[in-house]
Amino acid sequence: MATKTTISINDEYCLTEYRETDVRQLVDLLDTPELYKTTFSIPSPYKESDAKYWIQFATRQHPHFKTLTNWAIRDKNGKLLGGIGFILTEGVTHRGEVGYWLGTPFWGRGIATQVVAKVCEIGFEQFDFDKITAHVFSFNPASCRVLEKNGFENEGFVKKHFCKNGQLIDAYIFGRLRVETTS
Repeated sequence: MATKTTISINDEYCLTEYRETDVRQLVDLLDTPELYKTTFSIPSPYKESDAKYWIQFATRQHPHFKTLTNWAIRDKNGKLLGGIGFILTEGVTHRGEVGYWLGTPFWGRGIATQVVAKVCEIGFEQFDFDKITAHVFSFNPASCRVLEKNGFENEGFVKKHFCKNGQLIDAYIFGRLRVETTS
């Protein structure tokens, strides 16, 4: 298991590793039709076994970066609100795809925008990414706005790009390049 870390977003929110005690909260937050509809890889129904598997997976250090690449989003009291992390392609270290979710009680509060900003900072500064990407289902304008507020550009529309429950789903692909500073 990775070293325990808290990454401050602001006075209200932080990122931490997932904990074994998160199982019940993960099930409560992720077993909702609204959240399931907007995410690609979260199963439904979401069970305790899914939560336990996720915690094991998410708390492993990435072999190349030697650190976590997935974090729990928490409030200042340690309550689990959601999750965020990088989806990495084997052998590709110049870019990462960011994926995130928030429990439905926390939607519309600007939390995702703040968390994505911090994780992009981590991606560019600590992982040395040149580019961060994100896929968003075409029917999820709120997630598109989160990315746009964080300097992502809509790089295209991909038809029938995902298959979920036998349905082909269109998506947008967003990208953000590292801003090079000159001295």
